[in-house]
Amino acid sequence: MHEFIGNTPLDQEERGWNDNVLHVYPRTFKEERREGEEHLGVGSILGIISKLDWMRESGITAIWLGPIYESPGLDGNYDISNYYQVNPDLGNLDDVKELINEAHVRNIRVIFDLIPNHTSDQSTWFKSSSDPNNGDYESFKDYYIWRDPIEGELPDNIVAEDRLTGLPEGLTVPNNWTSIFSLPQLEKMREQYGGNIPEEVDIPAVTAWVWNEKRQQFYLAEFLKQQPTLNWANPKVREEIKNVVRFWLDLGIDGFRVDVINHIGKDPKFKNEGIAVKGTAIGEYTSGKSNPHDQWKQEKLMSHWPELGKYTKDLFSVLREEKYKDRNVRFILEDWISALTHDDRLDKLAPNVANVFNFETLLNTDRNHWSAKNFRSVLREYYSRMQDLVGALPNQVSGNHDTDTLRSRLNSPMTARAAYLLLASLPGALYTWQGDMMGRPNVKIPKELQIDAETGMRDAERVPIQWDSSVNGGFSRAQRENLWLPSVDKKVYLRDNLYLQARDPSSPYSFIQAILLRRKYDNALKICNNLRWLNNDNKDVLAFARADPNDARRQVISITNFSQNTTPAYIFDAHQTNGTITFTSLPQKGQEGKYIDLNKPIVLPPDASYLIDSVA
Repeated sequence: MHEFIGNTPLDQEERGWNDNVLHVYPRTFKEERREGEEHLGVGSILGIISKLDWMRESGITAIWLGPIYESPGLDGNYDISNYYQVNPDLGNLDDVKELINEAHVRNIRVIFDLIPNHTSDQSTWFKSSSDPNNGDYESFKDYYIWRDPIEGELPDNIVAEDRLTGLPEGLTVPNNWTSIFSLPQLEKMREQYGGNIPEEVDIPAVTAWVWNEKRQQFYLAEFLKQQPTLNWANPKVREEIKNVVRFWLDLGIDGFRVDVINHIGKDPKFKNEGIAVKGTAIGEYTSGKSNPHDQWKQEKLMSHWPELGKYTKDLFSVLREEKYKDRNVRFILEDWISALTHDDRLDKLAPNVANVFNFETLLNTDRNHWSAKNFRSVLREYYSRMQDLVGALPNQVSGNHDTDTLRSRLNSPMTARAAYLLLASLPGALYTWQGDMMGRPNVKIPKELQIDAETGMRDAERVPIQWDSSVNGGFSRAQRENLWLPSVDKKVYLRDNLYLQARDPSSPYSFIQAILLRRKYDNALKICNNLRWLNNDNKDVLAFARADPNDARRQVISITNFSQNTTPAYIFDAHQTNGTITFTSLPQKGQEGKYIDLNKPIVLPPDASYLIDSVA
């Protein structure tokens, strides 16, 4: 029996969100300045504009920009001081308008990053809220989450760092909620024990509360202490964020990636978190390896229902307003907890306009979980769930600014290529991290040059793109010591850059460009309702078929060898007798055009993924 997933082809084509999305991290993508302006060592909006033709040639149909708002930049621009202005390091509002216009001329959508959970402490909202003597205090006093101290000491296994300065003796934080940016505590303990932390040692997390002497209260800051948490229980706050959405939609952007949306729903009673399950599986806490923050369940600080559902539906209501309802605008939502707990409630709220990132597949795309059995289970469950949601659009993610590159997670360039082809062959939007476009591994950065060492420790995947063999790999003409993050070493960018890769048909970039272009023009890969799982006789092989809606005789078969051995696999239910290999993940050519007898086993090299065209 054929198993069909998704929506009708016409419906899908009308929405047009089955995109090849490039995830651009503005600070490390490309720097360009206007004539006479000095390069600062940080990427810019003009730099992004300068690469729009390259994006189009690469098969990119949409760009998701990391935040470009006005910000002190303590968390890579995720600490917003003004949602309506642009960080001057990156450009200005006119640059953004030019970017939107030039992208649209090239049929490239522009997706902005919306940060609804927190702001910078330099925001006028917070300055007014945190100071009873401020003239606007009464208007803003409930814009953030404030709590009184309680008597006692810090909860077990929680440290203050520099968050409790000025707190009167005998008082402590309201509960045991902790900062997501507790990962550096792990590194501190490693240094303390010479690299190996004894199993019996408990690694503390940092409290999520910060003492404010002017109000004599704590404010919640579950990321940096300079990122106070907005109070979504306040209707005025919800309207403020909706106004931000309206402002940028009116400017012409095509949608939003919504940062940590599950964090806006918190327990209104501020109860303590329970202890998390310990173990080594995804979602379990492993002492000495996991973020110390994860030793608690995270059911109160975030992902608390019904609050999360109520607030999120309120945000989505903007897209139903008269001026936007025919604009084909969507939200793509960041929520790691839903992936860890298999919770699909956010996906069910408004699937025709908003879907959650498919982090379940992302979390499994690493060396520890790379198996055909595992992927078949994860993918079948995901697409089955999406099938039941009217208007939902599935997605796959190669990586992002918070995760290691695809190559580093799989610890192999060959496996990374196979994984990327597998993801690209599945229905739905494909989100590609900028570093994955050239198959780059994480880049080790000396600690003294790191930006993120005291927060999320994510510099290794964020280093500037090396475009060519010019200074700093063509990223910026600033002096190397002035770069926001250092570029790769000169000896690296001289032999490996996008200019050279584009001229090498076996390079990672040429491979990715080819599959992205095929996704644009191959009818079998463009729609979402044509996925059929195939059964085969090898436990290390995963196969599925995509039917061509314009040719009832044609299907594209994706087949992937998850092992490091040459592997034969016989497909039981191809429903056709022969085919031709049209695409492979292998850097060496020679397999393309090869005839395949589907009545016999297909022999796959180690770490190989094929696309096979078969016609009845």
